[in-house]
Amino acid sequence: MAKLIRAMSSRRIITPLQAIVRTAPLIDRLSRTASTAEQLTFVARYRIQLRDLDEAQPFVQRALKTDPSCVRCYDTYGMLLLLRGRVTEAITAASRARDLLPEGVENPLIEARLRCFQAHEKAVRDGAPTHPEKCFNPLRE
Repeated sequence: MAKLIRAMSSRRIITPLQAIVRTAPLIDRLSRTASTAEQLTFVARYRIQLRDLDEAQPFVQRALKTDPSCVRCYDTYGMLLLLRGRVTEAITAASRARDLLPEGVENPLIEARLRCFQAHEKAVRDGAPTHPEKCFNPLRE
């Protein structure tokens, strides 16, 4: 149900705020029962979206422990690290997500996010203004 609500938001059927409000009780329940890497990562992404990084951290860690080959888990971990200002580690996580893709499979979002993280690192190094949230949907930017 939470995925359906997210899809409705991404297709602009409902607003992002409406999606967050409708998803909150579902995520609260899932937070208590999540056991698969996909479920744990879903909760972590929701918490990251709300900028509740301390709440997101244990879910990402559990997801990675549950499935160390989870592309989405490393992708999520990269976003969390970027928001925490740990840009180099975020790039490492995003690179790991890309490297875990099956041979011959491309993921434009993961590739774009990695490039965005790298651009963010350069901006930080150059003292330029940074906007890490732009890396969440780099294909829309």
